[in-house]
Amino acid sequence: MYNNEAWNREKLYKEVWAEPLTPVAKRYNMSDVAIAKACRKLKTPLPGRGYWARVAAGKKTNRKQFSDALAKFASRTNSANFAEKIPKS
Repeated sequence: MYNNEAWNREKLYKEVWAEPLTPVAKRYNMSDVAIAKACRKLKTPLPGRGYWARVAAGKKTNRKQFSDALAKFASRTNSANFAEKIPKS
């Protein structure tokens, strides 16, 4: 079921902050929970609860910064726990 594919951490960050997890997950044929788990494993910040409701209401939102400070999680990180591969940009 799972294989050892590479995830592009920065691309994943951009996608999960551009739209809700459900459409991102559908694009990769995965569940939103699996995408959230991938983000947590790769130390990629996710929008908090209510973020997309605030965006829809036109309210100010705070975006968590992407940090490359985690040297062991470079731009391309292997993860044996997730099935799909995020394409290279």
